[in-house]
Amino acid sequence: MKLLPKILITSLVPLLLSFVLILVQIDQLIGTADQSREHDSELKVQLFEARFKELLRDLDERSELMRELRPVGVAIQKRNLAELYDWATIFSNKKRMMVLIADNKAVVLARSREEFLVGDVLLDQSFVLQSFREGSFKGISYVDSVLSFVKTSLIKDQRGAVIGIAVIALPITSEIFDELVADTSIVVTYRDKKGGVVSSHHQVSIKGQVLTTLHKDLLSEQSLPASFELLVPPDPLNQRLQNLQGSMLIITLVGLVLLPLALTLLLQFHLRPYRRLVGVVERFTQGGQSYQELEAACRDSFADNKHEINNVALAIAGMVASTISNVAKLERLNTKLEHLTLTDPLTGISNRRHLEKILDDEFRRSKRYRYDFVVMMIDIDHFKQINDTEGHAAGDQVLVKLAERTKQTIRETDFFGRLGGEEFLVISPFCDKKAGLELAEKIRYNVQISHFLPTSKVTISIGLACYTSKDKPETLLQRSDKALYKAKESGRNRVETA
Repeated sequence: MKLLPKILITSLVPLLLSFVLILVQIDQLIGTADQSREHDSELKVQLFEARFKELLRDLDERSELMRELRPVGVAIQKRNLAELYDWATIFSNKKRMMVLIADNKAVVLARSREEFLVGDVLLDQSFVLQSFREGSFKGISYVDSVLSFVKTSLIKDQRGAVIGIAVIALPITSEIFDELVADTSIVVTYRDKKGGVVSSHHQVSIKGQVLTTLHKDLLSEQSLPASFELLVPPDPLNQRLQNLQGSMLIITLVGLVLLPLALTLLLQFHLRPYRRLVGVVERFTQGGQSYQELEAACRDSFADNKHEINNVALAIAGMVASTISNVAKLERLNTKLEHLTLTDPLTGISNRRHLEKILDDEFRRSKRYRYDFVVMMIDIDHFKQINDTEGHAAGDQVLVKLAERTKQTIRETDFFGRLGGEEFLVISPFCDKKAGLELAEKIRYNVQISHFLPTSKVTISIGLACYTSKDKPETLLQRSDKALYKAKESGRNRVETA
């Protein structure tokens, strides 16, 4: 068989197989794209549900905080409408929400959006009736003729008697739904049996998924009968892949006809240098050329050869693979470094840097929501003596066991870390002076009765300071440090306050 037919067969067979493999791979990609779309839709729905739960959780937190605020109850008893309006405005989150405060007869005393619109009675509202009957309401209802997510809580006096009710409502609007479905490309629509329909602004003409479980699981059974519909747009990639599959099939059939003809012409054109090379070699073998002339003729014959592009491609692929490996290593190192910068390596609890960040965050939250918190500075009594008599390994053991014992004692909402050396710090949100003293005494007692070392008794001294509006993070730490110094001067193994 001559050279040209051999080249044609050798070239066309792999090319035909490549087209077949491409068609198979496109079919697999279509299947993978369908699975990926289903998975992506599930993730988008989960993201919507998480945001929806967070929205309701915000309503719960605001309602509970308002119920616990003593000044609100006092203002209701004194019927101080101006102060109640101020509280309603504060909890309305820049008037994004509607806040209503009424007395125990459901007479409205304050509205966040209308300072002077008071005096009407809410007893005809189902959510008010359920609140007085069951203690609270969380669901969907009409508040001031506006369809809203509603959370209520009863406000009681010190004896436990109901003196009023707080209503926090977030109007169900397209803007709210736009926030819930942001970056998901899905559409959410709310429908109730009264004819209320609210949806996000983006609309698509496809069939949606009805999510009644959100309404049942997260909201009150007394809510309006309703459902949420999530509409997931079709994936354009899947349609493009199907179109590509059809196009590739047509290209394959046409290629079986045109490629042999084109390849024959192309090979005849590109084989001319090789024919020249054969002629040069024949002349050399016949003695018509020298070695230098043969070398020059061979160099000229391969001047247009571009096979080195394959080596370049392989080099680039190697560089990319190396870069990917380096990025993965860098990400792992960054994660480990971040953990090390926020954690005390010996005890595994927060270090000073992390504690300072937590304290700054706690200051901002307490100023915003106006709640108390305390800090407790803890120091191990005679720790230097433990290191000198028992050794530094025993001292490290005391630090580790003290950290473990204190973590078991404090509340889940408290923060605990090591300032350095034998000093530790506890930050207790939503905690006044009395509760803080009880917790500090509990920590001190639990350490006293623990057996950290077989031959020595370990005790601690605690300095406690309560947050005030005049405090800064550094001044609060300074006051707790002074209280700790007072505990040390008073005999150690005790709790003192600033």
